[in-house]
Amino acid sequence: VQTCALPILSPIFKTKKYSKNKILGILRFNLISKNWIKPVYALGGVNKQNIINIANTNTLGIGGIKYIEDTN
Repeated sequence: VQTCALPILSPIFKTKKYSKNKILGILRFNLISKNWIKPVYALGGVNKQNIINIANTNTLGIGGIKYIEDTN
């Protein structure tokens, strides 16, 4: 059995690297992570346009390079 201190599930939104058919989306993201005991962070495609949608996920936080680049 492997243990994980911080699970990371990605990509949640569309990025240049991941096309629309490879992303999880809000619904699949929540279904996969709903029974996880550890806190979950959302990664992949987080930007100014979809940051509001993170409130609809079961995440403790986000990781988004593009979001950070866009705010600077």
